[in-house]
Parts: sequence; C-alpha cells; structure tokens
Amino acid sequence: MPEQQTQTEERRVLAASNIEVRADGEKNRIAGYAAVFDSQSEDLGGFREIIKRNAFKAALEEKQPVSARIQHEGGLTTIGTTESGTLRLKEDGHGLYYEIDVPDTSAGRDIMTLVRSGIINKSSFAFTVRPDGEAWDLSGDYPIRQLTDLNLHDVAPVDGPAYQATSVSVRDKAQAMIEAARADKEHQVEIPESRVKTIQDSYYESMRAQFPEVRRKPI
Repeated sequence: MPEQQTQTEERRVLAASNIEVRADGEKNRIAGYAAVFDSQSEDLGGFREIIKRNAFKAALEEKQPVSARIQHEGGLTTIGTTESGTLRLKEDGHGLYYEIDVPDTSAGRDIMTLVRSGIINKSSFAFTVRPDGEAWDLSGDYPIRQLTDLNLHDVAPVDGPAYQATSVSVRDKAQAMIEAARADKEHQVEIPESRVKTIQDSYYESMRAQFPEVRRKPI
C-alpha cells in the first residue's frame, strides 16, 4: 500500500522539555528540546505518533529558515531566527535541541520572566511532512504514524497541552488508512473488528472534545 503525505502545517508540544535559562555576560539565553526521538505520543485521535531519529536532518542540512516564536505567534513575539544566528538548532541522540539568544525587547524580557517562573515550561515545533517523510504501522492495537523526514518552520516556548493533538486532516487520514488496509487484498491485511471499534471510538471522542456539535453517525 503506498505511503501518503500531508503538507498541512502541524504543531507538537513536548511536555517535560525542561527549558533552561542561561546568562552569558550580557546575553540571556533559553534552551531545550523541541522534539524527542523514538518516544510514542499519547492518543492523537485514533492513532499515535513517533518522531524517528534524523527526522530533521535534511531540514538542518538545507539550512531552512526557522524562527523562534513565542506561542507560535510571530511578529513582535519572534525572539530568534536561524538566519540571524540568534537561534541555533541541532539533532543529537535524544532529539531536536534549540538555543536562543533572547533579545532585549518586551517579548524577550517577558519570556525570560515566564520561563524562570515556570509559567511557560514547554517547548513546541511547527513542521510539514516532506515527500515520503511518514510511514504508517497498522500491525498493533493503534495505527502508528512514524515521522521520518520533516520540514521545520519554527520552535517555540509555549504553555500549551502536552503533545498537542494533530490536525483534523491527519486524523481523517488515520481513519482512511484503516479502511484502505482492510480493503488491501494484495497485502492481505486483516484488522479485527474490535480494534477498528477502539480506533473509531477514540477518533469520535477526540472530535467531540474539539467540536462539541459533532454527532456520531450510525455505522
């Protein structure tokens, strides 16, 4: 069955990112991990997700322009960019590490105070999936989406929920993958009805949480 891709921008939030605050002479810095490799996410609405090692390798080698934007807002809340050298990124064995030279602006001073106080204590990143940059594993109780090659748009200190839910389009894809796998005679994929029901129930509850007006149609 061919792999599918999406160019929809998505965001993920890492809960226990342990953002560090550093002072180096006159410079203030914050640093932490925006993503961790080979760690399975919580339920994202009918599927789970793993970011594989080297998922950002091509993006970093291509020197894609990446911004550090508080809460992903941009504008006056931008506190660093790779192009200016005020945001530095690297992959290591643990994940995607970032370091920001925080500017002496209103947003910069605010974020230093918020991080020091623990009010903002999470890191996030925004991305799109590159061609052939994802694979789906349907062999377990949940579909597993493996992210292997990503474009990186920004990293951000945030106060959002842990491992923020993905877009509706990707959740729809997970449901479509299940149906496609059931119909894939070439690979003889068999998905037990009990597993399909578990995934459908999870998908429905995720949609209800975001859109209370959603009503389930009879199957």
